[in-house]
Amino acid sequence: MYLPVSVVLAAVNFQEANWENTVRHAGQRAAAHGARLHLVNVIEGPHWLTRKVMDTGALEDYLRNLREGARERLVSASALIDGGIEVTSEVRSGKPSVEILAAVEEQGADLIVTGMHTPSAAKMVMGSTSDRLLRVSPVPVFVAGPKAPKKIERIVTPTGLGPSGAFALRTALERVDGEGEVKALYMVALPSVMNAYSGDVLKLRRDIEAAAREEFESHVAEIEVPEGKKPIVRKLLANLEVKPAADSIIDEARESDADLVCFALGGRGLGPGMLIGRVSERVVRNAPCSVLALPEGWMSKQKDA
Repeated sequence: MYLPVSVVLAAVNFQEANWENTVRHAGQRAAAHGARLHLVNVIEGPHWLTRKVMDTGALEDYLRNLREGARERLVSASALIDGGIEVTSEVRSGKPSVEILAAVEEQGADLIVTGMHTPSAAKMVMGSTSDRLLRVSPVPVFVAGPKAPKKIERIVTPTGLGPSGAFALRTALERVDGEGEVKALYMVALPSVMNAYSGDVLKLRRDIEAAAREEFESHVAEIEVPEGKKPIVRKLLANLEVKPAADSIIDEARESDADLVCFALGGRGLGPGMLIGRVSERVVRNAPCSVLALPEGWMSKQKDA
């Protein structure tokens, strides 16, 4: 069902304190798929006002020194990868998200690995490179968590009742190591007390939750569990008016001691099994573990393969 991963592309930002952890996670993903690992560092030039007033020769020297320094650091980064993996690297100049996507196309990459950015006021407003990649990447994006890479034995998968949510669960079953656990997380918002409703509001809420549970159980039951894998664990969260969806996902990942959160991207909000925009970005910024986001276009290709 799934296309093989032959090239893993790691976006390495040396300005991040945890860039070495990102490289190690990328190496683990490449090893898991028997893939080549391509390291990319993108240099952003000075602000246009600085370029305007800076001496041309001095600017060229500055950029040349940046590139040479980045190449040397990429060589050091390659040394962090265990033997047996083919590692290539390059330094690019420009806007990080644009250059990373260009490198994905040139290298024929099947998976992007990027770092988990520390939340800041500027990134909340402008968005980080990871945020932009989540919105436009043609291939899955693996956002390396804050912990050192290890076997992926527990995966939390937020899912809806549509085909994309089911696809994310199947992907999680393929990604979990050994007899690890995949937990399907379904969130449904129950209605608050409705002034216009003349019936029994509490009964209505109970009936909605019961119907949601029945649909959820049916949805998960249709997913074939590969031989040697444990049955999918189900968890239904109702009444999300009190807590935002992203917080529920993050809390569940923390309580489950998850190694990975895996979800499908596409559309807006919590549509038919999809997460994008504010929910996915908040999960990526604050999850206690790594995150794997599956783009809608990529999933369509996998289904057709």
